[in-house]
Amino acid sequence: MGTARPGRGNTRGEPRVLLRGLLLLVVGALSLFLLLPGPHKPESFSLTDPATWWSAFAPGPVSDGQPAIPEDEADAEIAPSAPDRALSARAVPGESTRPTRRAEPASAPPEPAPSPDASLSERSRPGGPSGAYEEPEADEKGLSIAGSVLDDSGVPLPGTAVHARGTGLTAITDPLGMFLFEGLETGEYLLSINETARHHGTRRSVLAGAEAADLHLQRKGNIKIHGRVVDFNGQPVANATVRALGNREQHVTDASGIYEIQAELTRAGTQPVLDFTHPDYRDVRERVTLNPDDLFAPVQVDVVMDSEHEKVPVLGWVGGPHGEAVAGAKVSLSSQQPRAFYSTVSNERGEYGFDEIEIGPRYRIRVDPPDEGYQRYLSEFFAVGPDGAVHEVTLEASNEAELSGMLVNLHGQPVTDFTLWLRNTDVPGYRAIAINTDQSGYFEPVQVPAGSVQLGTRTSPTLSASGIVLAPGEARHVQIPLDWGRDWLLGRVLDELGEPVPQATIVAQWREEFPEVRSASSRQTLTDLEGYFNFANLAAPVYQVTVRAEGFITNRTDVTLQSADEVILRLRRQSAPAGPGDG
Repeated sequence: MGTARPGRGNTRGEPRVLLRGLLLLVVGALSLFLLLPGPHKPESFSLTDPATWWSAFAPGPVSDGQPAIPEDEADAEIAPSAPDRALSARAVPGESTRPTRRAEPASAPPEPAPSPDASLSERSRPGGPSGAYEEPEADEKGLSIAGSVLDDSGVPLPGTAVHARGTGLTAITDPLGMFLFEGLETGEYLLSINETARHHGTRRSVLAGAEAADLHLQRKGNIKIHGRVVDFNGQPVANATVRALGNREQHVTDASGIYEIQAELTRAGTQPVLDFTHPDYRDVRERVTLNPDDLFAPVQVDVVMDSEHEKVPVLGWVGGPHGEAVAGAKVSLSSQQPRAFYSTVSNERGEYGFDEIEIGPRYRIRVDPPDEGYQRYLSEFFAVGPDGAVHEVTLEASNEAELSGMLVNLHGQPVTDFTLWLRNTDVPGYRAIAINTDQSGYFEPVQVPAGSVQLGTRTSPTLSASGIVLAPGEARHVQIPLDWGRDWLLGRVLDELGEPVPQATIVAQWREEFPEVRSASSRQTLTDLEGYFNFANLAAPVYQVTVRAEGFITNRTDVTLQSADEVILRLRRQSAPAGPGDG
């Protein structure tokens, strides 16, 4: 049994006692801290997790000198305004997200990202979840372009990248093939889609503010083309080589002149072209006209080939409406089959002639008069046979008129930097000409044939002005009102049970008679998955709105434009009984 040594006490247990006491003090202090309320107390605490120790004692956020804003007030401060609705993917460089309908002012606080649990309707309702609402500012950078991407058979194409050339913006179509660009400035934008393995690319110019900028992609594939090749006398041409331009495959006609060939649709918006060659005949190039309802349906193309060596004269005379000879008129003779172009001038007796013209079935004569006293002449197609041809031309007196004017909106304000296309509806085949307004809304005088003229846009929305009739020699200045402003119409389509109706077609129309002109407009869009739709750049007070959807009865109603309200349009199913609020 051991004994203690003299002069030394037993002190080995004293540090352990002190350590245990200190540990009990720390545990007691922490327990008391967790039981007391505090603004910085952590939601979870563990003695075994040192990270929670620091969070328990860490100081709160450093104040920047501004008073703290309660969460509910902060949410109300940054609540989005009514137009900030996401209809599809936001167009941003390199990616696609859901956009707001117009850009927020620079002084507004940033909009927080929506919670993953928030519903689409909550995020897109006017004012947001807090109900705050602000009238949209009348700025020039809040326009949108919305539409869909379809193939040539009308099938939507989801996941397709739509590019706005020159802006760096790209939108990806949603599962219904819809896309949206927003926050755009006034003007025209070139939308394009690149070629893929299954579809050809396409492009289209669209005016900002268009709600229905649909893009159609042509599918790739082969079509069967068959037909018969004969000479000018209707006899079959055997051993003629038939080749589709851009394709390697070729075919040789049999003894009856029959051929059959497969042609690939090589480019979007174009039609196949066939080349017919034979040593004893002139080459023929024929463009194939496809069935617009079924691009890949078989097509029959019959061709007439002309002898290589037979050439004959074409003679004629040019006169005026009173039988007078017209000297110095430029006479042009052209043909696509065979390919040829000739030009001459009528003599003092009005006579003209072409020698050594090859036989062919589709020639045309054009006469440009020597002065403005006569109208230009263009003949129908005619044949040049083995005996040649004689073609006499009688020019009509000129009936030109002059039109100038100013474009204004329905509030009398000038519509600047705007383009309309003018055409004469009384002259068949008249090529429309563009008129452009300056910074004051005026457009320069243009020469047009006398008669009824009409002006209109070529892109959506469709704006038009008609009822202008010009007399020969008249110079008129007109003021043309257009439905083009800064108002907007926001709405939602619901069924009789209050459920949203997606993919419903909405058409808003307006027309009005003015002293000098009759103006009209038409806009079209589709509802999103929550049944919402909107129209921008409106100016008229009342629109006739038509709503159509598959399986529902069409609803047509007048809507008064009130920018601060959301319009509810109801559709009734074709098999459902009528209920309150329908129509």
